[in-house]
Amino acid sequence: MKIEKILMAFLVSLVFVACFEDNNLAADDPSIESSNDLNLSSSSDLNVSSSSEENAPASSSSIQIEEPMTTYTGIKIYSPERNTFFAASELDSVTFDPIRVAAGVSDRLYNPGASFFVIGNLSVKSPYAKIEVGYSGHQYNIVDLRQSDAFAVNTKTYLESIRLVYLTNSGMKFADAKKQASKEVLQAFGTYNDSYDKGDIENIENQDYTKYIAFIADFVEHSSVDTIATYFEKCGNITCDKESLKKRYLTEAMDLVKQTPLFLGNFYAKMLDAGTCTAEKEGDSLEALPSSWLNFDVTVRCRSGEWKFLYKEMEHTMGTMTDERDGKTYKTVTYDLNGKTQTWMAENLTYAIDSLHIPCEEDTEYCDLYFVEGALNIDSSLVYPSTDSCIKLWFNKYDFRAGGDTMTAMSDCSERERRYFQLKSVSHVESVMAEKGIYQGLCPDGWHIPTMNEVITLSDYLMEWYQPSIPQKYEDLEEDEKIGWIREILYDSPLGDPTGFGLKRGSYGFFVIDDYLPLPALGHTPPFEYISGSVRCIKD
Repeated sequence: MKIEKILMAFLVSLVFVACFEDNNLAADDPSIESSNDLNLSSSSDLNVSSSSEENAPASSSSIQIEEPMTTYTGIKIYSPERNTFFAASELDSVTFDPIRVAAGVSDRLYNPGASFFVIGNLSVKSPYAKIEVGYSGHQYNIVDLRQSDAFAVNTKTYLESIRLVYLTNSGMKFADAKKQASKEVLQAFGTYNDSYDKGDIENIENQDYTKYIAFIADFVEHSSVDTIATYFEKCGNITCDKESLKKRYLTEAMDLVKQTPLFLGNFYAKMLDAGTCTAEKEGDSLEALPSSWLNFDVTVRCRSGEWKFLYKEMEHTMGTMTDERDGKTYKTVTYDLNGKTQTWMAENLTYAIDSLHIPCEEDTEYCDLYFVEGALNIDSSLVYPSTDSCIKLWFNKYDFRAGGDTMTAMSDCSERERRYFQLKSVSHVESVMAEKGIYQGLCPDGWHIPTMNEVITLSDYLMEWYQPSIPQKYEDLEEDEKIGWIREILYDSPLGDPTGFGLKRGSYGFFVIDDYLPLPALGHTPPFEYISGSVRCIKD
């Protein structure tokens, strides 16, 4: 009995010593970091303050210590969304699951005209937070608040954050997972540009990067956001190498060719596993799917390090000419139209005269726009037909005899109306054309104002060249449809300048002589319809 008591006392003392030593080990073990020690490596603009909450009452068996609350102030949030829903959630530092809504987020300031707003105070216990902007749920960023005082929130950071959580749950460190996820998003949509492989804030002034992020947002919005996010989360790309998804995104890319062609070629090449556009591949083409959204067929071609969607090019020769009157040099383009040569100025004339619509120095939008009398270079001493003759011409030209409006005709032919110059010039233009066969107008020597027949000759050849892209015979198209087709292929657009004609998108029509009547053709309606337009000369 005595021996049993001695043995029991010995065992109790061992337990006591073991517990004492174990507690000392837990407190002093350098491998275990205190939850109160936050390594704040923030920028100088980020103000951080900590205040420990009152400790919970200690029980007889344990002591429970609450982590301190840390307040971050002056955090900038860069987002394409403005004056809309905003939220910040504190995340578990291991699982990155939401723990609680962060305190103080309602105290934020919008900067009118700026690309960011400022959060006055953000109070959290964990350094990790989910910052959300907008109501869609597809605009958020998971961040480490200790790393910066500025963060971007957009579609790219949304995909990046989804992938980030997957990588960290797979054992990767937060910073490494963040960097890898960012790179994977960029590559998933076709870019391997090293300059983009930085933090979003470092690229905030990079306009090309901003456009690329907008392209990602456009494509994701056009496609299925949830499908893209699901596959990207697990694979780091949006297809997981499934051929069915690649075909789907190739089709969807074609639907965006006219809307957002920038960067789309690289994405298309990515889906075809064509690799990057290198110097060795310069000029190589990829076959593009047909699209009902396009008037003409396109190819995907490697040009200067980028895969680009481009219209099929028509055969043409580029050159230059110099106007001896002022020394200006203009680009030219020459076509062999079934053995008949046409050489055009590939830019609008900008020769300065008093009859310009608006002087260039006042408004560059109209600096190549002329009134009718300016484009025709009409001598002011000429005697023109009477108002009555103008009215007769007006009715004959536009056939308003059936239900016509005589008052409108009188108004248009009035001396007070500049449109009168258009109609009353017909006799003069007719006499010059009868004598010389061309009308020089304001064009340099050796060049002239094109006739409608010359324009039709070019447009007919264009239609022939681009067959079978056009779904029906050119002759069956309505007049406005013809103009639409022709204008599309003469444009210098994001899909290239396939004919070399260089017509600028949104430009106004250039004057042509149509039955001795000067009319602006092929461009958009000028500010003063029929009395103003550009001058695009053709070689004699």
